[in-house]
Amino acid sequence: MDERAAERVSEWWRRTPEGRAAQRRTNWLEHPRILHYSAKRVTGDRFGESWRWALEREHQRPVDRVLSLGCGGGGLERRVAKLGWARHIDGIDVSSGAIHQAEEAALAAGLADRIDYRVTDLDSVELDEDRYDVVLAQMSIHHVTELEHLFGQIHRSLRPGGILVLNEYVGPTRWQLPEPQLAAINSVLSSLPERRRVRASTGHVKDRYDQIDLG
Repeated sequence: MDERAAERVSEWWRRTPEGRAAQRRTNWLEHPRILHYSAKRVTGDRFGESWRWALEREHQRPVDRVLSLGCGGGGLERRVAKLGWARHIDGIDVSSGAIHQAEEAALAAGLADRIDYRVTDLDSVELDEDRYDVVLAQMSIHHVTELEHLFGQIHRSLRPGGILVLNEYVGPTRWQLPEPQLAAINSVLSSLPERRRVRASTGHVKDRYDQIDLG
């Protein structure tokens, strides 16, 4: 990740959780009905968690060591720890602000002795050989440019029988939709009554869908 992009990420995570929630865009993949549908397709249970389903298929609880890539504020690592799925968890993220918040939350939850965090860029990460039983990547890999390097490091770091659990967005590069698809979205949007076009995060009426600004 270049210096400019890293600073944008750090600035975002320096905000309070409330500040981030007020400014971030709500993704359709976060809608409860979509989450329940995808969970049932993967796990057979509308409340199932894909990472937990994968671990239950491949490992007995607990595994020795788990790595979480692009951990953000640390919610996944705390859940893995609370459910007793790992003796130790490492979380890495490019943002020092995110790592600070994750460390504070782990300490408050009484889990600081089981979770370690460090600031690391996934584009240039170097992982120890045969260190992890499980590597978790939950909606973080689409931020990575140097995919060959990262996956080479993941392969190097997994112990025999270890697994990578990948939950990821698949679609247009950097969310830049083709024009025909963008036109179709806005055509459907314009046909909806106003009450069905209200943003849950802000209460504002959504008149159109625009490409995400890459600037």
